[in-house]
Amino acid sequence: GVGAIDLISEIISRKGNFQYRIVRVIGDISFVVIGFFLGGTVGIGTVVAAFMTGPAVQFVRPAVHKVVEANAAYVPPYGSGATLYVRPYMFGSNPVIGVKPADEYQFRVFTTPVGPYFKGGAKPITIRVCDYDRAAPHGTGHVKAGLNYAMSLYAIMDAHAQGYDENMYLDAATRTKVEETGGANFIFVTKDGKLVTPKSSTILPSITRRSLMYVAKEYLGMEAEEREVYLDELSDFAECGLCGTAAVIS
Repeated sequence: GVGAIDLISEIISRKGNFQYRIVRVIGDISFVVIGFFLGGTVGIGTVVAAFMTGPAVQFVRPAVHKVVEANAAYVPPYGSGATLYVRPYMFGSNPVIGVKPADEYQFRVFTTPVGPYFKGGAKPITIRVCDYDRAAPHGTGHVKAGLNYAMSLYAIMDAHAQGYDENMYLDAATRTKVEETGGANFIFVTKDGKLVTPKSSTILPSITRRSLMYVAKEYLGMEAEEREVYLDELSDFAECGLCGTAAVIS
């Protein structure tokens, strides 16, 4: 994700040289793991070890390619409604007891075949306006971090228990503006055919949403706009959808 790449770049500029290791695990689903070690050692069954220095993007893309190549046999066939989910992620791994930023990180790429994010596949879903807040102003709502998903776990269980598929989260400051769901961004289509997506400092910067905005504008000739979307204007839209790596377009 964008946040992980930014964080790796920050570490490189602060620490200088680092080492990475590539590991392929053979099992039901093989995958490639790349770990970054900034001091200390981590035993993860090294197959190939090397040292290199350079911007994070230079090894993120090849790592993803290697993961997909290693799992080519698990790519679901076209038309099945399934896909090969690819998730780069990063975590602090140095041993420490206490509350402090890590000074050792591992970057990994995980993949697995998956079906539709919502049960029932591509069909209309029901969403409620959630009473809980997903992210606070001046917090980490715009960062791809596990804590942002943790804030939505109880709320999504409650939504499912009441017969809803997802939650619509509002801005925590005024609770008047639409933000996102627990795992996807919103997109709206106005009655005159304009594509609109919410703008907020606490929304995750989705590459799926950004791609859809580009396709709508450059290929479909639609007017595309990122702006604040108010709850009381939802009835003015002709269509509403969710988009994301897992949710695709729902």
